[in-house]
Amino acid sequence: MAGAAVAVLAAAGLGRSAPTFRAFDHTTGVHGAARLHAAPTGAEIELTVAGLSAGERCVMVAVSVGGSDIAGTWNATYDGMARVAGTSAIPVGRLTALRIESGSGRLLLNIPV
Repeated sequence: MAGAAVAVLAAAGLGRSAPTFRAFDHTTGVHGAARLHAAPTGAEIELTVAGLSAGERCVMVAVSVGGSDIAGTWNATYDGMARVAGTSAIPVGRLTALRIESGSGRLLLNIPV
């Protein structure tokens, strides 16, 4: 997305199977953290995100070099926050990013992993 300023705040491994990644998008004001767990079928994702518009329909997209898949969908709470458990068929070691998009496909937050 042209002109989007994104800062990666931290990436801290909390153990081999549960690294946590954080990001903040200065353009949208959305910030979040994702904790990744290896699973037999790919990856389990624990996402906490804030700064969303109340009631906004959101989509979490898991991204790899080979493609992407939808890892979860939800509506933001009245205070613009969400805690979402998602899954992806993409293994943790192949994920390159998690994208949080609006229901219409607008990029709200990109979390490099």
